[in-house]
Amino acid sequence: MDKIIETPMTWGGRIHLCADDFGLNAAVDEGILDLVHLGRLTAVSCMAGGVEIARDIPRLLAAVSDAPRPVQIGLHVTLTEYTTLGPIRGLAPECALPGIGTVMRQAYLRRLDVPAIRMEIDRQMACLSALMGRVPDFVDGHQHVHLLPGIRDAVAASWKDWNVRPGWVRYCGAPERDLARLPSAQFKSRVLSLMSRAAAPSHDEAGMVTNPRFFGVTEFSPEVPFGPRMRRWLSLANSGESGALIMCHPGRASAPAAGDPPDPIHLHRPQELAYLASEAFLTDLAETGVATRFGL
Repeated sequence: MDKIIETPMTWGGRIHLCADDFGLNAAVDEGILDLVHLGRLTAVSCMAGGVEIARDIPRLLAAVSDAPRPVQIGLHVTLTEYTTLGPIRGLAPECALPGIGTVMRQAYLRRLDVPAIRMEIDRQMACLSALMGRVPDFVDGHQHVHLLPGIRDAVAASWKDWNVRPGWVRYCGAPERDLARLPSAQFKSRVLSLMSRAAAPSHDEAGMVTNPRFFGVTEFSPEVPFGPRMRRWLSLANSGESGALIMCHPGRASAPAAGDPPDPIHLHRPQELAYLASEAFLTDLAETGVATRFGL
């Protein structure tokens, strides 16, 4: 049986690190599995339609079961860039998804077919639940689509119907005092904070708990060292008593293989993996004061 990091109602000032995009391709999955084995992650978010998901979910469950620290597994709702598990009227009639810009425009113009979106979210929830043997512990969105108008309501409705226990949904905001001190992507982080506040009523109505604060937004530049950024996020996360979630995107150094979906950030992923697997990360956990609050 895989371990659960904690019930959502007891976030309790803890600081968690979540790796996104599990299932996308072999390089991403191998990197995330490396970090689970090392005890460097407390959550993993999975693409139900990923090309490697069926092969690698059993491996993830086994790794979580043997990991040095508890790890939660969530659904990474995917409605941009890749392919769906079924057609979505108006958005992906042939299962090929558009980019985030198109989805945002349709969402804010209220042109999305929300019932059709809900059906796809249910398909992704059903797929991951079947592979895991239980429902996921949390839900978030690839490129944060779970915060968009219409989609946030569909996510909340799906979660409410699928889950018999409280679950948590990723909140992607932070207080202004934290936003002003971010090491990168301050504008994007402010936009995500506004989107998160707008999505809160839908998630509250569904009884979904949210993480208190959120860090990890970056431009994914392989030329910019990742370690100093994570150190700043760790310091900010530890600066308050409420706890926080930090997002990351590790993966092994490998160009997408034949048949793999495109991965625009594949050059950045190995840098994250190398740092998170290193002693420098453990040193930064200790020196920023996060070590005693990391996970359970």
